Amino acid sequence: RAAAQRLPVIRVPKFLDDSALNAIDALGSAHALVHGPPVAARTAWRTQYLNADGLARTQAGELLDRLVTLAKDVDDEHFSGNARECETRCVELHDCGEGAGLDDPTHFDSGSVVTLDVCLREADA
Repeated sequence: RAAAQRLPVIRVPKFLDDSALNAIDALGSAHALVHGPPVAARTAWRTQYLNADGLARTQAGELLDRLVTLAKDVDDEHFSGNARECETRCVELHDCGEGAGLDDPTHFDSGSVVTLDVCLREADA
């Protein structure tokens, strides 16, 4: 855990266009219809597990493939390359309010070889 938290963040600006952002919003809405509203894992941090029932794969397979390819390419270029043979384990949509962030010391993706976080929208100023 400590070693993973020391790794640099690799930024890929403008990777997703508006249609991809809309598709992610639609996935969140579809998930909420079946599974209820996002779960508040901790203060100001709500999570939806978009891989539930194969939702991400069946409703946004091409987008998921693009994200997986990005994660593997970044791993190849900047880290160990160990992700090349990995598959998607979990697809989460986070709604982060004031005070929430990836630098939260309690946030950790146990069991992941690579974690890809995509900022869909800038925080309100």
